[in-house]
Parts: sequence; C-alpha cells; structure tokens
Amino acid sequence: MLDASALPNPPRARGAHTFTLLAVLVGFPLTVSLFGGELIGALQAAGGRGWLGFMGAMVGLQWLLFALVRTTQRAGGEHLADLGLLAPTRGDKIFVGTTLVALAGFVLFVGDSSMDRVVNGPWVIPRTMIEKLWMLVVSLTAAICEETLFRGYALIQLRRRGMPMVVAVIVSAISFTMIHGLAQAPVLLAFRAAVGLAFCALVLWRGNLRAAVITHFLVDASLVISV
Repeated sequence: MLDASALPNPPRARGAHTFTLLAVLVGFPLTVSLFGGELIGALQAAGGRGWLGFMGAMVGLQWLLFALVRTTQRAGGEHLADLGLLAPTRGDKIFVGTTLVALAGFVLFVGDSSMDRVVNGPWVIPRTMIEKLWMLVVSLTAAICEETLFRGYALIQLRRRGMPMVVAVIVSAISFTMIHGLAQAPVLLAFRAAVGLAFCALVLWRGNLRAAVITHFLVDASLVISV
C-alpha cells in the first residue's frame, strides 16, 4: 500500500487531493481547536444532551471528511483499498461484532456510572448508560475514519508530494493530536501524540489499516468499561 504512495497523483485529481489533504490535516484540527471549547462549554450546560450533541457532531464531521476523501479518490479512479482500508474479513466482522455485543451487554447490566468515580473526570468520559452505548458508535467511527484519514490518506498524500516518511508520520501524528483539542494537560497531549505514532508504526509494519482500525476501536471502546 505505502510502497506506491510516492507515485504522483493523476493530474485530473491533483487539485482535489490538495484541497482534501488540507481539510484533513489543517481544517479538521482547526475546527476542533477554534470551536470545540466553546461548543463543549455551551453543551455542558445542557447536561447529558450536551454530551450526546457534541459526540454526534464529531461523528458527523468525521464521516463528512471520510466522504470527502472517497469523493476525491473517485475523481482519480482510486479505491479505499489504495489507502490500505481493506474489506473486513469474516473474522474481523465476528470479532468486532462480538465485542460490540459484549460491551453493550455490559453497559446494560451495569447501567450508569457511580458519579463519585467520574465527577472530577474529563467531560468527555461517558457517564450514563445512553452515553456509554453511544460511545461504542463513537469508538467505531473514530477507528475507521481517523485511521483512514490520518494513517491512510494523509500519509499517502504527503509521501506523494515527496515528503520523507519520518516527516510524514510526524505531521500526521501532530494533526491527529490536535483533533483531540489543544486545551489539555501537556501529559495528555504527549500521550495522544505517542498513540498517533504507535498507530503509524502499526500501519507501516502491517502494510494496511486493518490492525490499526481494530486496535483503535478497542482502545477507545475501553472507555466504556473503565468507569
């Protein structure tokens, strides 16, 4: 997958790819950084509906960018497989489906979190049963979209523009960190960056996005059972 990434874009799609790459690497993190804090503040006042509204907006934004990438690819006659997003195997479907069912069953059994455990935690942590169930949708969306956008599309497009792999990986990791907001403790920013680099390493090692998507899903979904 990445061996062919240094090839030039088809001329008819080059401008579209430039626009889409900027939307992913710059537009996405800027949108979250500029408006995320204000949106969170406004939605926090709405309680649980605010949490669901914010997460719903993030899910919608990610799938919108995914659709933009796919539209740009079609203009150049490319496919998702060219990004390393291979069709899920039967084993992938069984594993992810079983995990979703098991986590949903756990949430339904446990119900709401004890507020004593999460009252001082980050606002993003799901607390109620509905929030936790929705977090499973958020986790699956983030795994598919973020890996496709940052470890698939961005890496390939940066390489096609002659950027060394190490630099492309760092740029991708920085942008990935920024989409989670800059108003975090330095240790959290460092953790996000390390996770982004780890996912990049996993993609380069495996040669496709499959392992990174599944791992990303498991990491995010663990929030559901951690509180």
